[in-house]
Amino acid sequence: MKRQRIGLHHWVAEVKIYSYQDLILKWLKEHPNLSSAQVDDWLKEKHPAFEVVSSTI
Repeated sequence: MKRQRIGLHHWVAEVKIYSYQDLILKWLKEHPNLSSAQVDDWLKEKHPAFEVVSSTI
């Protein structure tokens, strides 16, 4: 049961981040050395409703 919950949590996180895929790709094309931490910061700054843990990015 624990493994299923972890899988579901991962799936939900992927669905949330997928909705920002185009924006993230745009940022990466403009800033090729962008770190995942910076992407996380920018998402949280520009989209306060964004709620995914940093390790998902």
